[in-house]
Amino acid sequence: VEVVATGRPSKATPMKRRRSSGPGTPTHAAAPQSQQESWIGSLLSRVALNIRFNATNVVVKYVGDNYVSSVSLKSLNIYATNENWERAFVDYEGPSKVLRRAFDIVD
Repeated sequence: VEVVATGRPSKATPMKRRRSSGPGTPTHAAAPQSQQESWIGSLLSRVALNIRFNATNVVVKYVGDNYVSSVSLKSLNIYATNENWERAFVDYEGPSKVLRRAFDIVD
C-alpha cells in the first residue's frame, strides 16, 4: 500500500453538476420506511462502526517542491475500542455516542 501526498496545488478543476428543475424533472415522494429497511440500516451501521482495517507494507510519502519524505511501516491496524481502549464490538448506545478507534503500528 502506498499513500502519496503532495504540496503542489492541483490543476484539476472540480466538476459542476447541473440540476434541472423543469416540468420534466421526476419528483420522488417520501416513501414510508419499512421495518426491513430499518433493520438493514441498523445492521449496516453496526458493520461500519466495527470495521477493522489491516494493511501490511505501508509506505506513506509526502512530495514537496524541494523535498520528498517517506515512512515505511511493516503493518498498520485500526480497530474499534470500548471506553477502556480495549478491542471490542461497539454500538452507538447511551447518551455519549462516542466512537473510539485505536491503531497499532509495527515498523
